[in-house]
Amino acid sequence: MSFIKQIERIKRVDALIRRKATGTPGELADRLEVSERTVINTIGLMRELGADIDYCFVRNTYKYSSEVLFKFGFEKLDDLEEISLINGGNNYKKYYQSNIFALGYRNIESLINGQ
Repeated sequence: MSFIKQIERIKRVDALIRRKATGTPGELADRLEVSERTVINTIGLMRELGADIDYCFVRNTYKYSSEVLFKFGFEKLDDLEEISLINGGNNYKKYYQSNIFALGYRNIESLINGQ
């Protein structure tokens, strides 16, 4: 199975858990069109990634025992402050100091500090 398919399955299970609509492992397997073993493996992987997942026998559904957020992917960073937080901004600052004339900025500190 491809990595992307695993991520998509985790997203789908996450959405069902948030709605408390997974049903039993067998029902969830039917919804996802996979085996029950695959469902159990997926839940196990989610737990390994830090999700506190329990099974509610009263509602027959999986649930989160604490608030979690599954996030995977890339986001475009537009804000200079966001970018400068990556590695303390060291690589970003060095890049712009070395390319300062190409950017047309006279003071890199004012660029980074937003002044």
